[in-house]
Amino acid sequence: YPNPAENYFYVPTIKNNPIEWVTIKDVQGKTCMTINALQSAIIDISSLNSGMYWVELKTSGNTTTTKLIKK
Repeated sequence: YPNPAENYFYVPTIKNNPIEWVTIKDVQGKTCMTINALQSAIIDISSLNSGMYWVELKTSGNTTTTKLIKK
């Protein structure tokens, strides 16, 4: 959150289930950004154009995809 976001969005982390990587893809499926071994729960998306994106979060036991709107 927040969603929609302008320059940053927050990824909630769970202590016993760390995030291994975050991938942001545009609506065509093109990878726009990949962050490995997430050190911070705040993701800087200021370099992305306005529009809709898919955010994939990979943890040790799961991969979750959610929609993100960039203002």
